[in-house]
Amino acid sequence: MIKPTALTLLAATTTTWQGYAANIQIVAGKVYLTGELTANDGPVFQAQSAGLPPGTTLVLKSMGGSIESAFRIGEVVWTKHFTTFVPRYCLSACALVWLVGSPRRMSPGGIIGFHQAHNVDGNAVIWVNRAVTRYLESKGYSTEVQQFALSAPPSGMAYLTKDQIRRLGIDVQIVPLGLSGLLPATAKPTSHNAAAAALRR
Repeated sequence: MIKPTALTLLAATTTTWQGYAANIQIVAGKVYLTGELTANDGPVFQAQSAGLPPGTTLVLKSMGGSIESAFRIGEVVWTKHFTTFVPRYCLSACALVWLVGSPRRMSPGGIIGFHQAHNVDGNAVIWVNRAVTRYLESKGYSTEVQQFALSAPPSGMAYLTKDQIRRLGIDVQIVPLGLSGLLPATAKPTSHNAAAAALRR
């Protein structure tokens, strides 16, 4: 069984722990998730996406963070058949969210990477990695994909190349940035802070 309390202490990335929440925005029917995933981002994402229709696009740009939040966000994406799109980079816990999109999209220069979950000391945590395996298995991913997602140590990164995509049989659509309809510079999105405040009411 996954241990949510302990999971909040874990990061599946080597970025520094500053305690900042990810920025979750909704603009023109798309959801934009940027920054490090923290423990509260799962519930916030669930609250903000509750009224969005199936097939909504989730644009991801994150170095990773809380696996607990990745699992929670991933369940929303999976259940509501959200499209996931990576224009720049999506690493570690973020990549676990991207994998469950339907369809999965990335730009020609998009970077997607995986590695083993670790604690705050940088040591791999076996039971969390087993939870990652179960998470991917529940979404229909093969043993090969599960093994690839955990093939790199906490200090490394296994990047999803075109060759790896073909070898693993992952259905990915390559979408040029000019055709993706990304966040316009003049947009005024709904902020993560506003959603968090709504949850406290």
